[in-house]
Amino acid sequence: MWTIKAILIGGSALLFFYFFVVARGRPVEKIGMSLVFLSIAFFSAFPELSDRVANLVGVDRGADLMLYFSTMALLFLCFNLYLRQRQIRSELVRLARELALLGAREAATGPAAPRNETNRER
Repeated sequence: MWTIKAILIGGSALLFFYFFVVARGRPVEKIGMSLVFLSIAFFSAFPELSDRVANLVGVDRGADLMLYFSTMALLFLCFNLYLRQRQIRSELVRLARELALLGAREAATGPAAPRNETNRER
């Protein structure tokens, strides 16, 4: 029993450290995921409390409650990844349009001379 507790607590501590300290993210993401990792560690250390909390909210077992919370956390992560992908796609489209307009201007006016130190001295 102590082995799985140590694995869950250690794993959640490592994920908490990585997500909160190393990974860049919005503050809402950091707070949300920190709560998830801290709750994993807490309920791993005190599993009988998860049963009590589950009974308070109308769920029979603490394991079921943790499954529901895990599902919500995964949906939260999927939604955040979707939003980030949309943002990156929009930025990529904007950059492609900008590059196309730059290419069209160069084609209309002729190639621009490269800017470097040797061209400035001449």
